[in-house]
Amino acid sequence: MSCCASQEGTKLAPGANVNVCPILALNPGSTSLRFLVSDGDGRDVLRGTIASIGSTPLLRWRHTSASDGSTPVRAANHEEATQLVLDLTTDMPEAPRAAGVRFVHGGDDFAGPVRVDGSVLAKLSSLERLAPLHNRPGIATLRALESRFGTHCPRVAVFDTAFHASMPSTARAVGIPLELAQKHGIRRYGFHGLALESVIDRFREGIGARLNRHRMILLHLGGGCSATAALDERSVDTSMGFSPLEGLLMSTRSGDLDPAAVAWLAHAEGWTADQVVDTLNHRSGLLGISGRSGDYREVERLAAEGAPRARAALDLFTYRVRKQIGAMAAVLGGIDQILFSGGIGEHSATARASICHGLEWAGIALDPRRNELAVEGEATISSERSRVGVHVIAADEERLIALRTVEVLAKETL
Repeated sequence: MSCCASQEGTKLAPGANVNVCPILALNPGSTSLRFLVSDGDGRDVLRGTIASIGSTPLLRWRHTSASDGSTPVRAANHEEATQLVLDLTTDMPEAPRAAGVRFVHGGDDFAGPVRVDGSVLAKLSSLERLAPLHNRPGIATLRALESRFGTHCPRVAVFDTAFHASMPSTARAVGIPLELAQKHGIRRYGFHGLALESVIDRFREGIGARLNRHRMILLHLGGGCSATAALDERSVDTSMGFSPLEGLLMSTRSGDLDPAAVAWLAHAEGWTADQVVDTLNHRSGLLGISGRSGDYREVERLAAEGAPRARAALDLFTYRVRKQIGAMAAVLGGIDQILFSGGIGEHSATARASICHGLEWAGIALDPRRNELAVEGEATISSERSRVGVHVIAADEERLIALRTVEVLAKETL
């Protein structure tokens, strides 16, 4: 049976959750596609990633009824990668009945997950320029689903920006003429919402069950990086803004930059504005400063070997995060917990130590041994004398995509 091969008789009861029926969650990144199939009891059936799409694609998977593994594949783009994932589901006893797809940017049109139809797809296409690294792959993923199943397979778009809809108007506003801002939908949206929601959920249910969660700073550090202030688990400010380019230094993104530099570079290099923004998105950040790589692990290795540009990249990266902690602490009026997530946040003990170094004034103190040992799963890395709890929590965007997908379909039955 293939995905969505049989829709007859599949009804979702009001209040249904992810356990109702198998759901396929698709999480397209700029050069990757993560996926999850959750069974009728809410357990993982199949989970994996296709990495390095368009260059040297590698499929990694973990199946509950078989061994995990990896193999090189052919995937020139996200449509082909999605087809490969769908092929993996064809031999399942009960295949997924619907698919949820993550989108980074929902603009002003989408404040929550939505069932995809022609008009929704057109609006999503119009938002591609705001998040070119991620929204375009999301469109390709939706088109691959439609190509395979037509409109018979329910597709749901789930948005990173939705989590930040709770930000107050002052945090959303930008300092340009109000008429221009309203005419063109220019405001601060915020991103990484699915990752942040999943981190908060996992923290609440695990380590943080009995801890004060009133004022939390969420540091999602990976290829893209953001710092978010959460008050009572709701976003009140975040470092990313109109697009995912604002804020912290990232793998290939510049983060904060004086807007006048865009015009300056355009004039000096003879570039268009789009060419400047492309450089800021794809050839800046850790890659641009180190001159060698945007992979934090590789930059760490180069710095350890004495490469001065790599050291400068790491120093600027951790400085920017530390600076944002101070800003978010001011927004919250103090800090109760700091949560690290993302590839860097979860796996680099040296990054976490460098970021927290010098923040003793804020009541932050790491336990060096706890920090070094925190490389997998959930862990508290603050010392006993720290007034602020510091924790490492793995994000699980795919499970939240599946949950939101079922919630949307369940509402249709009311």
